[in-house]
Amino acid sequence: MIDEELLAELDSAATRVGGISVLPESEAKDRIRRLAETFVEDSARQWWWESLSGPSKRIGYRSEDGLSVLAKLLD
Repeated sequence: MIDEELLAELDSAATRVGGISVLPESEAKDRIRRLAETFVEDSARQWWWESLSGPSKRIGYRSEDGLSVLAKLLD
């Protein structure tokens, strides 16, 4: 079941941030699978960050938009 409110919020964030697009379902599933294989020890966990396979660090963003901060880190 799709959470329509969450989907609308993600679409809005994608428009605001830019450079984000909706993938076809098959491609999205493939990318999720590859991400899990690469970065997650137990992909059955609900919250993958509790089971990351490598080191992690926490970055606060205070009142900034979290997606914008993430975009800067990924550049």
